Formats: sequence, C-alpha cells, structure tokens
Amino acid sequence: MRASDDNCTFRPTINKSSKDLRRRSIHELSRGDSEHNQDLKVPSHPRTQCALAPFSRVGGGQEELEKQARLADKASHTFKPTLNSGNVSVPGRLQLHTKEGRDTYLSRIKVRALSIFCKPIS
Repeated sequence: MRASDDNCTFRPTINKSSKDLRRRSIHELSRGDSEHNQDLKVPSHPRTQCALAPFSRVGGGQEELEKQARLADKASHTFKPTLNSGNVSVPGRLQLHTKEGRDTYLSRIKVRALSIFCKPIS
C-alpha cells in the first residue's frame, strides 16, 4: 500500500488553526481564482474595476456580479465582422463538397506532399 511505502516520505498535516477556519463555498473559491487571475493580467480589464467595486469579497451578490461582468464584457466587444460577397465563385481548396473532389482528395494530398518534400537540390 502507498501509505506504508518507504519511498513516499511526504506526510501532509493540517494545522489546528486551518481546521478551525470556515470552509469557503464554491462561489467564493471560483471568485477568488477569478480575481487572482485578473490581478495577474496587465493591464487590468475594465470590467474588474467597475463590476467588482460594489461588492465585498465575502457575502452575497454573486449573481449580480456575474450579470454586471457579462454586460461589461459585451460592451467591450464591439467588433462586427463582414463577409466578402465577391469571393463566392472561388472554390474551396479541399473540394470535398463534390463526389469528384472527395474521390481525388488523397491523390491530391500525395502529389502536394511530394512537390513540397521532394524538391530537387540546386
């Protein structure tokens, strides 16, 4: 058994003061991890400044905090992609949407690999 193995010398113990501490909830643990990760980021994200300010580290308000963080996150992502409509007639490189393309796919891959890796030495 592992506990009696002579090679296993580490024997963790919990201090009495640690045993007496109040156990933290899953929300407190995950929020603490989130705050720690935010502290490591440079520069800090704007949502950590505005969303976390009204709440203390201990106590309620987790749902409100998450809601404000989501809203702040949405506000900071303003990019809206546009698609080029002029490239509709360009066929895909794999050409897997047709039967002929699917049937010749492996041979095309082999030819391409040979052309890349078997170049003559100049």
